Amino acid sequence: MKGKFKKILLFTFLIIASFLITTSSSMTFRQSDKKTIAYFEKKNQKANIKRLNYEGKEVRYVEVGTEKNKKALVIFVHGAPGSSRDLLFYLSDSILLEKARMISFDRLGYGYSDYGNAEISIEEQAKLVNAFVKEAKESTIILVGHSFGGPIIAKAAIMNTKISGILMLAPVNDPYNEKILWVSNFGKWKLTRWMMSKAWKVATDEKFTHEQELLRMKDGWQKLRVPVVHIHGGKDWIAPISNVAWSEDNIPKKHLKIINQEELDHFIPFKNHDLVVEQILVLLEK
Repeated sequence: MKGKFKKILLFTFLIIASFLITTSSSMTFRQSDKKTIAYFEKKNQKANIKRLNYEGKEVRYVEVGTEKNKKALVIFVHGAPGSSRDLLFYLSDSILLEKARMISFDRLGYGYSDYGNAEISIEEQAKLVNAFVKEAKESTIILVGHSFGGPIIAKAAIMNTKISGILMLAPVNDPYNEKILWVSNFGKWKLTRWMMSKAWKVATDEKFTHEQELLRMKDGWQKLRVPVVHIHGGKDWIAPISNVAWSEDNIPKKHLKIINQEELDHFIPFKNHDLVVEQILVLLEK
């Protein structure tokens, strides 16, 4: 029986390994300059793909809305894993294009920004956001962050008074209820880590240090002095609903607006475009 069990175990491992190796090559979660430009050309729109030198590292970003002098800037911050491509459909939104210049960038370690080298510090990631804010000439600056991008934009707003408002979409901001999915372990275990894409490894490194990073900023949420919109859903199985309670308990109530809808899940920016655009416009008007 022991020999048979070992064979079954080995066979199972080989199946899993084959699956991971086969799929990992397509799990880079990024999109080339050529494909990004083609995406906007199909919509008869123009996008600029640029690089920002940030502390000796090249950060890639996509920018739209530069043909007119705009009074507002919207910066989009993706989750983990992910890249600037995740939120491109907001950069091509005709209503938003009339209102603001927009930027979506590859966070450090993802996309084409020092790909494969994880930046686990929320504060350092917030400093990168503020590098874009520093260069901005617009009078209104709105940050939009999904999932892990939520606490990053919150930290950026705590650090920089130039920011006008933030929109957190299914943010993972509660340090005491960090949910670790079993699949995350594939990027951690030595036996399987080598099979994973660089983007998955970076996301894993970020995931398993995220709780400690959130604890480092837990006393800072009270310092937020700008309008904060937090959208969450009852069907979110990645970021528990406790994240809503965290915002309610730690962000000054006069600045906080919670939109908690039972039918929403973790993928709000992808499935609830109209709701997100509506709330961006609200923040722009403020």
